[in-house]
Amino acid sequence: MRCLSFMTGPERGNNHANLTQSFSTLLIACSLAAILGSFGCNTVHGMGQDIERAGEKTEDAADAVKRRL
Repeated sequence: MRCLSFMTGPERGNNHANLTQSFSTLLIACSLAAILGSFGCNTVHGMGQDIERAGEKTEDAADAVKRRL
């Protein structure tokens, strides 16, 4: 494989275009992964809060039953 700095003419242009396209694709993929990852964190955090509230309600109900006994 030849180094880009030694290439001249149209051969260098093609590789440069391919490299630029590959970099752009990688940048878009990483950006998309970061955005989707942040949505996932918010979803998991919200689910954790919902589970915590359900546990609190269950605990309150159990306390109410204890008081009646």
